[in-house]
Amino acid sequence: MMQCYNLLQQLKKHKSAYPFLQPVNPQLDGAYNYFDIIKEPMDLSTVESNLKAGDYQTASQFHGDINKIWLNSYAYNEKNTPLYRITIEI
Repeated sequence: MMQCYNLLQQLKKHKSAYPFLQPVNPQLDGAYNYFDIIKEPMDLSTVESNLKAGDYQTASQFHGDINKIWLNSYAYNEKNTPLYRITIEI
């Protein structure tokens, strides 16, 4: 799981990672309908907490949650929006 931790640290340092570092706060982020659309939210801090707590038994589980971050962003944000483009970049 050390490789997962190292990958996570690299992702967090990416110049475009800032929207994904913490859970979406619908009020602060202006995403008032976020939980109507996204049923399984995920972010890098939650992944890190899960990793440190030993919640992932396999690297595939870790990968699934990382993937969920990007899939949620694609599902919520419309194409050609800045956040959609950031998702592609990261």
